[in-house]
Amino acid sequence: MEPDSDKASCDEADQNELLKKVKASMTEEEVTKLAHATKELRLKQETPDSPEALRCVPKLSLEDIPRKPIHIPMTIEDVNGVNVVKHNLLTNNIVYLEVVFDMSPLKQEFLQLVPLFCGKKMDLCAHVIVRGKALSERVEDLFKLINCILQEVEFKEKQRFKQFVAQSRAKMEVFR
Repeated sequence: MEPDSDKASCDEADQNELLKKVKASMTEEEVTKLAHATKELRLKQETPDSPEALRCVPKLSLEDIPRKPIHIPMTIEDVNGVNVVKHNLLTNNIVYLEVVFDMSPLKQEFLQLVPLFCGKKMDLCAHVIVRGKALSERVEDLFKLINCILQEVEFKEKQRFKQFVAQSRAKMEVFR
C-alpha cells in the first residue's frame, strides 16, 4: 500500500466538477431555493437548543450504572507464540484490534526514547498499545498497515525527523 499525496486535492477537484455540473443542470429558481434551504439549515444548526430540547437528552445517574462489571466472554489463543485475546461480541462486522507491546525488555537507553514515538509520557516499564479497526474483510490490510508503520518507517529526512521529535516533545510537555 502506498499513500497518494494528491488524493485529497484530486477528490476535491472531482467534487467541485460534479457540483458545477449539478448547478449547470438546475434552473435559476432551483439554485435560489437550494441557497435559501442551505441558509436555513445553517441557521438552525448554529442556533443553540432550547432548554426544553436539552431536557430530552438522556442522562445517566450513578444508579443507572451497575455496581458489578459486565462480564465480557473471552478466549485466549496462542498464535505463533503470541497470546491473542478474542472477545466474541456483535460488532457489525468490524474488527477492533489492540496490539500491546511490553517495553520492559528494551535497554534503558532506548526505553527513554519510546515516549517520543508514542506522543505521550509513560512509565519506563509500560506497554505501548497500537489500536486499529477495520471491516473484517479488510483486517489483513489493517495488519499490513500496522506492520508498515512499526517496521518499515525510515528516518532519512533529518529535518522532518527533527520536526517529528519536536512535536512529540511538545505533546509530552502538555501531558506532564
